Amino acid sequence: MSPSAAWPPAAARERRPDRDVLPLLDEFIRRLSVCVEYAEAVRVGLEALDDLFGFGYSVLLTADERGDRVFAVASNGYVSSGVGAEVPIGYGPIGIAAQRRRVVCVPSVTRSRSMNAAIQDSIRRSGGEPSPAEIALPGLERVDSAAAVPLLARGELTGVLYLESERAGDFGPGNERLLRILGGHLAGGLALLQADRGESAPLEPVSTRAPGGEPLAVAYYQADDSVFVDGAYVVKGVPGRILWKLLRENDADDRVSFTNRELRLDERLGLPPGNDNLEARLLVLRKRLAALDCGVGLDRAGRGRMVLHLGAPLTLSEVPTAGPMRAAHEPSGDA
Repeated sequence: MSPSAAWPPAAARERRPDRDVLPLLDEFIRRLSVCVEYAEAVRVGLEALDDLFGFGYSVLLTADERGDRVFAVASNGYVSSGVGAEVPIGYGPIGIAAQRRRVVCVPSVTRSRSMNAAIQDSIRRSGGEPSPAEIALPGLERVDSAAAVPLLARGELTGVLYLESERAGDFGPGNERLLRILGGHLAGGLALLQADRGESAPLEPVSTRAPGGEPLAVAYYQADDSVFVDGAYVVKGVPGRILWKLLRENDADDRVSFTNRELRLDERLGLPPGNDNLEARLLVLRKRLAALDCGVGLDRAGRGRMVLHLGAPLTLSEVPTAGPMRAAHEPSGDA
């Protein structure tokens, strides 16, 4: 039975007076406190927002290592997950909440279009153009109110919680204190699990029998660390670099078992020391591969461990860059 099963879901749909919020907060904190893994806490947290507070549409975004954007890690309530979607800092309610580190509430949206469309329009007006490979942020077609909550841990921005509603007035000045408290506990719980770098017992040997079928063409572009499988975009950035590392090592020696620790120690991945968001990036990578069903999969295999699954042989090709990102891809001395 899931943690949410014990709580009456029907009661969550009612907007409750302030005096009833305390037991709901207590239950929200309790559910987060029993989570032992980052992915579990993400799922439980978003489901609890729906179950306990009636926030049925939510997106969790985490801060990118460059500090200029946030990217979607998980969502709840939408048809598409939007995992991997990016929002630049300063654009739309999400970007503004990240930039100002303040809750941004939009109590009424008068135009019938999604917040994602508004963000894209804002980028275009500023002279930019979204890449055709970009993943769309999930959103309601007729969103009538929204809120973006900055997630702060140890004084640092770790992400943004984005909420939408089809009803006007669900988010406004009266919600800001509650949203700050929810965001604070969610950020603290996730940061604690991100910092947990333990590993489970060693894996049992995994079969490395070569898959059959037509080879899959995997291309890696150094310019933005994007990975394509048979011409279809999969992921980019740090998750792209991680996927390319795993595929290259599998190609070299048929290896399929990997650990979080070795990823953290690989300087070529460019993980910032101390706050690498590795668990969030691996969650994005696993969800993207599962959603695309592209013949490549990545599953958890115990605490701090993962297993690569291939449905067909691979042909790997790397497209180098001579641009500004070249330094990140210079071979190390021991390569």
